[in-house]
Amino acid sequence: MDKQKTVLLTGKLRAKIIVQHCLLASLFMQTCSAFDTSGTGIAALRVRGKTRVAASYKAVHTPHLALYSALDTRRCVSFNFDDFRGSTRGTNVFRPPKIESWDSMVRATRRLVRASILRTRFALQTSWWCFPLILTLIPPYFFLVLGEAPTTPSWWPLQQVFDDMRPEYIALFLLSNSAYYASSAVLFRDRRRGVPHPQLLPWFTLVAGLASTVYHFYQSMGVTVAAEALAYVDHGIAISAGLYFLRKCGLPRLGTSVLGFSGLSLFKFRGDQYPASHSLWHVVSALTIISWANDLVAKRKKYIARELSSKREGK
Repeated sequence: MDKQKTVLLTGKLRAKIIVQHCLLASLFMQTCSAFDTSGTGIAALRVRGKTRVAASYKAVHTPHLALYSALDTRRCVSFNFDDFRGSTRGTNVFRPPKIESWDSMVRATRRLVRASILRTRFALQTSWWCFPLILTLIPPYFFLVLGEAPTTPSWWPLQQVFDDMRPEYIALFLLSNSAYYASSAVLFRDRRRGVPHPQLLPWFTLVAGLASTVYHFYQSMGVTVAAEALAYVDHGIAISAGLYFLRKCGLPRLGTSVLGFSGLSLFKFRGDQYPASHSLWHVVSALTIISWANDLVAKRKKYIARELSSKREGK
């Protein structure tokens, strides 16, 4: 019985050593993969004693990363655990592979630069609509770097016309932001019903409504520092949302364009007319969002009908 227990324990210990060596081999291959430019790395791993573990891989280069798989056996390295504990006992202590030539490093650098340029160009072509979100970084820059509160530019000053306004009118002004929540709810409902609206359309509408509500709340309460900081956040999200609609939905149809430009014309009213005109802008812009999203659906239906008719005529 004792002999059987001894054999069992020896087997468990041997299995544990094998697993530990495999994990060390895997970790070491991943760590040294960046230095291996010849296409091969560790080929075999020999554990001192009766147990042997073989692990080999060959580099398969892609534009962005190197994938390694067990394909080839080129080199053999022998070590034990003491070699990793800093002991000098044993021979052939493992060392990472050296770069074979400067030409290979230059080629790798060129591939990296070329890939970076291509990714940047792709980002500019597909994600240009999110650049206005940089405006949201202006308040943190002022507070954390410059150590002062941000202010709105002179050509677009903060409207402070709520001091003498009755609370009921301020409540109606803030309540006009609910038009964005209603628009986002309609878009979410349409997507659940299978209408092919772009995925971020309802989310952008919802976030724009939240940003507008918080900004106008501090504006109407007379908290100038917070209002001027949030003005950058509100405008950055609103402009990016409009550009995202343009990117995904294309140019709006005539009716949507008339509705949108009518809403933009309300920005010319300043001073005491600002609360009423801006409340109307919230409602008109929310309606424009729904109309613009439906324009994309109409375009897709028209395109599908045209393709089906062309296929029928081809038959």
